[in-house]
Amino acid sequence: GRCRAELNHCTLQGQLQQQLLNPAGVMLAHLQLEPDLLWQPDSLTLQLPLQAQLQQGQALVAELPLQQASLQGHLSASLDAAGNWQLHSEQGLTSQLQLAAPPGWQLPPLALTLLPQLAAEGNLYATQAGGQLRVAPLRLQLQPVTLRQPATRQQAASELHLHASALQCQPSLTRRGLLGRCELQLALGPSSFQGWPIPDVQLQGPLQWRQLDEQASLHGQLQLQAAQQQLQLRLNLQHDVSAGRGNLQWHLNDTPLNWDSLNLSAMTALTKIQFLSGHLAGQGWVDWQQQQNGWQITPDISLRADNLSAIYDNSVALEGWNALLALRRPFQGDYLLDAQLSGLKLNPGIELSNLLARSQTRIPADFAWVQSEIYEMHTDVLGGRIHTPLIRYDSRREINSFGIEISRIQLSQIAALEPGSGVQASGTLDGLLPIVLTPQGPQIPAGNLFARDPGGVIRYQSPAADALGQSDQSVGLAMQILENFHYHQLQTGVQYQPDGQLNLALQFQGKNPDFFGGQSTHLNVNLEYNLLDFLESLRVTQDVITRLEEKYQ
Repeated sequence: GRCRAELNHCTLQGQLQQQLLNPAGVMLAHLQLEPDLLWQPDSLTLQLPLQAQLQQGQALVAELPLQQASLQGHLSASLDAAGNWQLHSEQGLTSQLQLAAPPGWQLPPLALTLLPQLAAEGNLYATQAGGQLRVAPLRLQLQPVTLRQPATRQQAASELHLHASALQCQPSLTRRGLLGRCELQLALGPSSFQGWPIPDVQLQGPLQWRQLDEQASLHGQLQLQAAQQQLQLRLNLQHDVSAGRGNLQWHLNDTPLNWDSLNLSAMTALTKIQFLSGHLAGQGWVDWQQQQNGWQITPDISLRADNLSAIYDNSVALEGWNALLALRRPFQGDYLLDAQLSGLKLNPGIELSNLLARSQTRIPADFAWVQSEIYEMHTDVLGGRIHTPLIRYDSRREINSFGIEISRIQLSQIAALEPGSGVQASGTLDGLLPIVLTPQGPQIPAGNLFARDPGGVIRYQSPAADALGQSDQSVGLAMQILENFHYHQLQTGVQYQPDGQLNLALQFQGKNPDFFGGQSTHLNVNLEYNLLDFLESLRVTQDVITRLEEKYQ
């Protein structure tokens, strides 16, 4: 340093270095300053280039998985005789942080820009808290970065593309404490996680930090946009840091259910679901409270899907479906999921219409099991109706069972399923089918269907019937009886196996007025075929999938 003889002008230049070592002598941090100081009787000016390097940062900051950090930049400061001070930095400070990556992930250094266009001023002698500090908005900018998880034998690769993001805050001091008004901007580009696509996401909005009278709280009103702005979500966040509790209110605008418009076309192959129309909306709130053993989460949220039409696994067609889901957790106990589903049509090969189901599902806090009650479900099919009074399902049990009531099924519509079979029938069926859910799949051990009085007529005439009649004499008699069989009693035993194998044991009582003078006849017929293959053949014959796709093009 040097001063003029009159001591009215002094300068000081130099280089300061400091190393921080741990008890074993390993360097933890290195700091280098090159101050340039100018002193005059009425002012003091400081130019301060700085560099800092932090190694093994987790030993210094236990709460952050910080491995390395660097900081460099240039600050300018001044102070006059009246106590007015200023702090400036045009370019701000640049930093690189190397965080400890989660297991299996590759995380490059994070490049940050701290406090660009820094401009702060105040007065050392100001008596009012508001006059002590005047600061232009403080900014933190994160440069784009990509997190990668290489593929393994068990899972596909993952890539998260974080775009340029920023946090801008305007601090202010009061006599009671600190207020910080911030603006958050986060952006995630189209990414993937273990083979699942993630759409672009932007999160932005104001945040406010309050630290008054030793009480600290965070408030935010954020807007989340995703999937090419097709998804719009509003968030209202409040958290009391001192009390360790807070809540989040949210509202999801109507979002179109279309993988292409959401930029998620790969989801069709992953989920086997092809959406043709529909919208999703929702709202609710989530409360949380910090406890000794963790966080207590209390949700109360609802989701609604309207006019949903879709194709599942290129084999099941859904049209005109609506859904309402509500998730809550009363009295800090188990989670309760209430659901109501209704649909215009469901067609796996045999068309079901006017469907309705209501249920409640109980899930414990540790998600160890699921217990569901479907207390109403019905659908119209083949001119009649299928109804289940109550279904109970418990994932802790290996076997679950329930009953299906069948009423007013029309034999004429059953016969019409295969127009070329040569079968015509009339009559109405009722019955009960016991359903058993096993680890291998659903099965029907012993169901029964009965024809209503006064019975009906069955006519079976086809080249296949003639061929069967010529192959065996007893079969030939049966074929002749069935050419015009008027029955007054019909009973059908039903057995179904998880592999799709269906067995129908038909017992008829009636007569053929054109055979043996209309003598009373008892007739037993056993039919065996694979129901899954039969439904597949019906889908192909009726071209169910193509017709639904063309309808919503």
